[in-house]
Amino acid sequence: MKAKHIVKLKLKFMTMKDNFRIALVAHDNKKADMVSFVMKRMDFFNNDSVEIWATGTTGKHIYDAGLKKVNRLLSGPLGGDAQIASLIVEKKIDALIFFVDPLDVHPHQVDVSMLLRICNVHNIPVAPNYATAKGLVSYWKNKLFEEQTDFQSFQGFQGPQGFQGNEWRRKQEK
Repeated sequence: MKAKHIVKLKLKFMTMKDNFRIALVAHDNKKADMVSFVMKRMDFFNNDSVEIWATGTTGKHIYDAGLKKVNRLLSGPLGGDAQIASLIVEKKIDALIFFVDPLDVHPHQVDVSMLLRICNVHNIPVAPNYATAKGLVSYWKNKLFEEQTDFQSFQGFQGPQGFQGNEWRRKQEK
């Protein structure tokens, strides 16, 4: 007997063999915003599957705010921006949250431009402000905490024509 309704189950597995690697950078006037941003999302940033890289001072501030694990590099003007760009080129960074201060002059603007250019070349998502970072982290958080499902978890699932869980699957496989 064929089922009249076909239910397609989209199974999503978030394999955590590879960590999700995010670089955090903030200009001096934006460091407080970065700390506030991270503190409101500690469950995401402290997740074992999230790996954080940060430039020197930004890394110190977010670590002091309670982030358990931060890989700190040099300060931005001392080469930290270049180090993050290098990690991106080596495919060791998956995203960049860089709170840029657009109203201040930065002596290392060439490095900042280079970092953003590298992100564009390597198709790395960049959040240059709080609002964009909030949206991206919300998306990533949903992906990260998505429930891993398999047919065993559908034991109580009521499929078409009253078939239960694995019984329904067996009927679909015939």
